[in-house]
Amino acid sequence: MTLVDSIQIFREAIGLNDVITKRVFETRDIVKRLTVISKKHISISKIPSEEATAVFNPGIAVFNNYVYLYPRVILGYFLYVSAIAEVKIPIVDILENDVDGKKYKAKIVIVPDNRYDIWGAEDPRIYVLDNKLAMTYTGRTKYYFNNGVKINKTFPVTAFREELPSKTGDGKYWHKKYVHIPEEYIRNRLISDKDAFMYRSRINNELYLFHRPHLIEDLFYTLISKIKFTDKNVNGIKETIYNDSIIVFKASSFEKKIGWSTPPIQLNDRELIVFLHGVDNDIETYRLFAAHIEFDKEDIIVKAVTPTYIMAPKEDYEKFGDRPQTIFPCGLWPLNREEYLISYGAGDYFSGIGLININELLGELDKGRIYE
Repeated sequence: MTLVDSIQIFREAIGLNDVITKRVFETRDIVKRLTVISKKHISISKIPSEEATAVFNPGIAVFNNYVYLYPRVILGYFLYVSAIAEVKIPIVDILENDVDGKKYKAKIVIVPDNRYDIWGAEDPRIYVLDNKLAMTYTGRTKYYFNNGVKINKTFPVTAFREELPSKTGDGKYWHKKYVHIPEEYIRNRLISDKDAFMYRSRINNELYLFHRPHLIEDLFYTLISKIKFTDKNVNGIKETIYNDSIIVFKASSFEKKIGWSTPPIQLNDRELIVFLHGVDNDIETYRLFAAHIEFDKEDIIVKAVTPTYIMAPKEDYEKFGDRPQTIFPCGLWPLNREEYLISYGAGDYFSGIGLININELLGELDKGRIYE
C-alpha cells in the first residue's frame, strides 16, 4: 500500500467541504480577556531559580473556587525543553484580574523521563474522562533532535490524576498511562502528531482521539480516530493504536495549517462544539475558530462553523514574545451554565485566561450553519 492509497482511506466527515465555503479571512473577537500570568507570578518548588524562563500554552481546570492552571514551562532556552507545571490560583484573583504583585506556588507534575517525551512535554489539554482528571500533552520523543531520523518526532501522551482536587487536599500526582501511536503504514510516514485529547462517545461508548498528524509530504490532517488498546508497555506507559480515522476539517485557502485547540463543549449526547486554531499563509498568525459537530453512528457530521475567527492577537502580550502574533488556546472549563474560562498561550511566553459566552458563540455558529 502506498502513502497515497493510505491517505485515501481516511474517510471525510459529512459536511467537511461545505464548511470551507463558509469561512472568510476575518475576525470577530468574542473572547473577553481576564488576566495574564507570567513567569513572575509563579514560584516553582524544587527549582533553584524558582522562575521559569517562559510559562505558556496552559490547560485549565476549576475545583472548589480555585483555578488549576497547567502551563508548559521552559526551564532553559538551550534546547527549549519543557515540563508541565500545576499552579493553584484563587478564582477570584482571575475574575477580578487581581494578580499584580502576587506569587503563586507551582509544582512540576509532568517531567520528561521516557522515550516518548525525553526532549519535552508540551501544550497540555485538561479534561474529565471516566470520572478522572485527564491530561493529554505532546511528547517530544527520543528522535526529536536526531537529524538522521525524519519520523516519529512527537506523539500524544495521556496522563491521569487518580483523585480530583478536593477541599481536604489536592489529590495524588499525575501518572502517565498511554501513548497514542498510528498503525505501522502511517507510523513510517509520520513526522509528528500534536494537538490531541481523548474523548468517550456517549453514542457507542468508544474512545476516540482528536489529533493532528503531520506526514512527510508536509501534509497535516485534523482527525478524529478510534482508539484500540495493545499489550505493549514501555516503562509503565501503554501504547494505544488509533485507526478508522475521519478527516473532520481542512485548512481554508488563506491558511497554512489548522489544528485542534481546546477540549470540546458537550451540547448533548451526540453533539459537540469544537475549537480549532488556524495559521495564516502570510505571517503565520495564530487565531481561533469553532465548529459544531455531531457523532452519528459511524460518521461525523460537521453542522456549522464560525465564518470568522472568534479570537486573534490584540493585546500587547499576545503580539510580542518568543513567537509574535500568537494566541494558542489549550484549556476550556465551565464557569457556569453560560460562560467558559479559556486558557491560552500568548506569544509563546505568557499564559492568558479569558471568558467566552456560549450563547454568543452559538450565535456565531448559526451564521455558518450547514445542517440543523
